[in-house]
Amino acid sequence: MTYKEAQVIFKEKYGVIPKSSWIADIRSENGKTKGKSLNRDGDYKYPCPKQHRANLSKILKTLKMI
Repeated sequence: MTYKEAQVIFKEKYGVIPKSSWIADIRSENGKTKGKSLNRDGDYKYPCPKQHRANLSKILKTLKMI
């Protein structure tokens, strides 16, 4: 599954298009990223908001992305 597919499913269910940064934030918490980007300083610029974290995590688990 791709980030785009996860964004489409999330929008259909919850009416909000998640930023790809939100998906990357949740995936990195679950150890599913290759590591910190060389271009990034510090934390994510747009971390996943708390109100969307549980729903987005559930969708990513369903899509077997985490």
